[in-house]
Amino acid sequence: MKALVLTAPNEFSIRDVPTPAPGRHEVLCRVRAVTICGTDAHLVAGDYPGFWPPEYPFIPGHEWAGEVVELGEGSAALGLAVGDRVAGTSHDACGFCQKCVEGRYNLCENYGNLDVHRQYGHNWQGAYAEYVVHGVKAVFPLPDELSFAEGAMLDPASIALHTANRGGIRPGDVVAALIDNESTLKTFVKEGRKTYLRAENPKYPDLVPAAELVIQGVVVSVLRRCR
Repeated sequence: MKALVLTAPNEFSIRDVPTPAPGRHEVLCRVRAVTICGTDAHLVAGDYPGFWPPEYPFIPGHEWAGEVVELGEGSAALGLAVGDRVAGTSHDACGFCQKCVEGRYNLCENYGNLDVHRQYGHNWQGAYAEYVVHGVKAVFPLPDELSFAEGAMLDPASIALHTANRGGIRPGDVVAALIDNESTLKTFVKEGRKTYLRAENPKYPDLVPAAELVIQGVVVSVLRRCR
């Protein structure tokens, strides 16, 4: 199969590599769509030496969608079938520590032990390839109503949704957006975001307006944190 192979920081190419085989409770999937995460850029640049990736050569990529083409031992008994449309996530956690039992598998107490917790595209081979192997805990059914491209966005979208849910944000709420760099501000101006940002927030009294601009007739307050 063809895959993007990272051989050193900022050194990568498309290469022919062996197609992986699924083990027990794993599936081999054909990757139909994959996205580029911000973490991937740091990983490619070598910003996490010896950690992500632990060694070279390495195949990054962890936000993807595709279809199951081969089942490993025991996968059928767990509900997977050849032809299933699935979306992948990076963590294949142990499943039995306290954090995993609580559903917080990204905080698995056995992270780093590759025998029981693999994070695809980080410390285990990822999805910048024609095919990828994932454990059954790391793939989720993709409804027919969603395209593969949309399925590849489910992992990052779920993170944003989780953040909003934890913050208690509801439709109609007034929110403050903290813009801490010039490039982000330029993006707001360039894209003409119809957004109203307020500084008033009793929980954060140290926030004050740094600038105000009018974008498509809407006042936008850009905030900075007092030093």
